[in-house]
Amino acid sequence: LDENTIQLLSLYNQGIELYYQQKWDEAAAAFRKSAQYEIEIHGRKTNPSLIRIERCQELKLNPPGPDWDKVWELVDK
Repeated sequence: LDENTIQLLSLYNQGIELYYQQKWDEAAAAFRKSAQYEIEIHGRKTNPSLIRIERCQELKLNPPGPDWDKVWELVDK
């Protein structure tokens, strides 16, 4: 793997660990860092880090509780 990919994976994995621990602000910060290493397609907001940042914001406002199974349920198409 090239250095860019290694950095991306390291930061994203840090974000995932924090996300699973429900540390929303810290997870979002890690995902903001990992987003810098993702290939960005103009006008497309589907990069994994950007999606996780949005989820952190939503989950911070609506905490899932201690029994959370770490599954994100879609409510809109």
